[in-house]
Amino acid sequence: MRGLYALFLGFMCLMSCQDIPPVEKPDNFINQKTMENILYESVLISSARGYNIAQLKLLGIQPETYIYDKFDIDSLTYAKNLAYYTADVDAYKSLNAKVLERVKAELKVNDSIERVQKKEQDSLRTLKAREVQAKFKQNDSAKFKEIPRRLITDTFSRKKIRVKEDFSESD
Repeated sequence: MRGLYALFLGFMCLMSCQDIPPVEKPDNFINQKTMENILYESVLISSARGYNIAQLKLLGIQPETYIYDKFDIDSLTYAKNLAYYTADVDAYKSLNAKVLERVKAELKVNDSIERVQKKEQDSLRTLKAREVQAKFKQNDSAKFKEIPRRLITDTFSRKKIRVKEDFSESD
């Protein structure tokens, strides 16, 4: 009985081994530079979709069809070309590396722009705070010239003792 199982298992292994046909070049072939642009735009759209899809809809961008409309392709052409490029692992890896470098470069530019804008906003806030503080000092300076006396409680006797604080520079 064990021999029968082993024979059956061996037969199934042989039948499962098959030749995988190579992916043929599609009729509507997209060159590598255009495919890089498509993948780059796909990364941007998927990131934007995850970040704020309401903003995309407000701008009138439909993430599902944006790539197809921009590059004037259909989903079948995209799928066939993507399958063709992914069949060659080394070429697809270099294509993705180029896309990743473009994304990193774009992030670096956007981060530097954001840093400059934040610095500008912070300086405007500081300037506004200084203006408000100066205005406050001018308007209400008379109220704060006299410092009120404080009450200090003696912890041992629980008696309230008035302490007069003299802040004048007569010494």
